[in-house]
Amino acid sequence: MIKKLRAKFIKITMISVFLVLFILMGAINIMNYRSTDTQATEKLNMLIQNNGEFPERETGNPADINSKGSGSYSSSDKNTSDTSVPPAPDNSDSNFFIWGGSVFQDRAMKEMPFSTRYFTVIMKSNGQAKSANTDHIASVSNASAISYAEELSADDKKTGYIDDYKYTVTKINNKMTYLFVDCSREMSSFRSFLYVSIAISLLGLACVFLLVYFISSFAVRPITESYAKQKRFITDASHEIKTPLAIIRANTEVMELENGENEWIRSNKHQIERLSSLTEKLVFLTRMDEDNAPLMNMADFSISDAVSDTISAYESMSKTKGISIKCDITEGINYHGDESRIRQLISLMMDNAMKYSSDHGYVNISLKNDRMKRVLITIENSVDSIEKGNHDELFERFYRSDKSRNSKTGGFGIGLSVCEAIVTAHKGHIHAESADCNSIRFIVSL
Repeated sequence: MIKKLRAKFIKITMISVFLVLFILMGAINIMNYRSTDTQATEKLNMLIQNNGEFPERETGNPADINSKGSGSYSSSDKNTSDTSVPPAPDNSDSNFFIWGGSVFQDRAMKEMPFSTRYFTVIMKSNGQAKSANTDHIASVSNASAISYAEELSADDKKTGYIDDYKYTVTKINNKMTYLFVDCSREMSSFRSFLYVSIAISLLGLACVFLLVYFISSFAVRPITESYAKQKRFITDASHEIKTPLAIIRANTEVMELENGENEWIRSNKHQIERLSSLTEKLVFLTRMDEDNAPLMNMADFSISDAVSDTISAYESMSKTKGISIKCDITEGINYHGDESRIRQLISLMMDNAMKYSSDHGYVNISLKNDRMKRVLITIENSVDSIEKGNHDELFERFYRSDKSRNSKTGGFGIGLSVCEAIVTAHKGHIHAESADCNSIRFIVSL
């Protein structure tokens, strides 16, 4: 149980860290992609505004950085009265403008014609390419450009990405034109950041896992110690209870021999059996909760015979209470497990069905193989009233849905917990449900 608790702690922690990293890295990469896409869109918009070409600017010799637009100056521009302060740039000059209120953005806009690679394709009305202009890109030939445009025209796509080129369709001089901007450098940078962020996230998850794995043992230590004390108490108390119970049973038998049987002796014997049964179940649950608790006598046996034999013991009880028992047991089903525990499982489930079945009700039992060749045991009994739906809360220890009813039937609310422990130890699953509010069905898959 402690191992399961520790594993659940590690699982919850790792899922939480994964979700945080996923959200953070996802948001960063989405913002990075949107920034790349926005830049490509701005370039396309500029091309559209200038009829498929970037506007030419009179920047002079690119090697000469002493233009007015660059903010530098020559000796003739200096103020003879103050040689320490250079003259301010002339904002009226066509080579210098503020775009978005930032000089850095202005510089980027000036460099855009020189750093942007693009090509255009003019289309005919029938969807065939008329001509292509690849003068501003070296990696794309006219044939490749025409192929891109015709592929997009056939799919009737107006904007988006093809390979690493962002494209859009517009009319230039009344001609349908595909504009393509090369985004390979930006997309390469985006992918590199994406892969690096994934790698760092995985590395971070691995480091967190190692850290949580070692810390989890300290985190669950108080629970481990408390649970160990609880198990030790139950075991010690059970042994201490067995001795006085044995003495009371012996004294009761002596009284019965001397005075004969009467209602008081029968009551004592009944209560002794109840306490003995409760003690055995508590000890059994404590042992089953231990990590790697082995099931004894694991072997192949006929589960069909085991179920039939166990149910036959309840026929006389069913006649006394007016409860009808219907069996649908497939013969010849074998199973590898602890036969004594499986018999105990069927017995406990039948006890529960007989105790809580409505007056003159029914108990239906079936045994068969499901599609996965697993053993499927179903026990259904009528009840006076129950909520429709799932009722797995019945397997909780000492759970009592109706205290007055449980007191009359003599139940402790622990029998179904033992059933769940037996099924879990056999790597199976047990489930309780009600389909019509007047019956409850227990389904065991082994």
